[in-house]
Amino acid sequence: MRIGKAKKLTISELDKLFYEIAVPILTSEKMQETKYFHQHRGTSVYYHSLSVAYFSLVWANKLRVKCDYKSLIRAALLHDYYLYDWREKDKSHSWHGFRHPFIAAKKANEDFGLNDLEVEIIQRHMFPLTPIPPKHIEAFLVSMADKVLAIREMTELNIKKLDQLKNTLNYTYGIQFVY
Repeated sequence: MRIGKAKKLTISELDKLFYEIAVPILTSEKMQETKYFHQHRGTSVYYHSLSVAYFSLVWANKLRVKCDYKSLIRAALLHDYYLYDWREKDKSHSWHGFRHPFIAAKKANEDFGLNDLEVEIIQRHMFPLTPIPPKHIEAFLVSMADKVLAIREMTELNIKKLDQLKNTLNYTYGIQFVY
């Protein structure tokens, strides 16, 4: 068990650490393919995974959590490494929400060689949809970042549409909004 608080890193130290660990995965041929798989609304799996990895690292640092930063970043980048477009009609994509963490862990292990913590992070990131809760803080952080960013990605277009409606109502119909 890791007790105590971690040293807080500066943003430049965080960024340097992130680039060192993330770039080999982000530039790999198969990870590049995820730029073409849709995740939530207009977001690609690539961008979503990048966001989850960075936010997980930032939260761990902000909370001064003692954790394995390398495993946190690698697993967060690979948490949705299932390498297919789940929106395509294909019987193998059924139950995607329940099955993809295990498919992603298997494929990521084949391509990048995962440690036990990285496997746990990937397999448990969909808790509570998948019933086994995260055991380590790294898995909890990735699971939370995944949910927060998924909600943001799914609602962003709705927020843009509401802003467009507000502007149309204001400029076309003279309806004023007070905050």
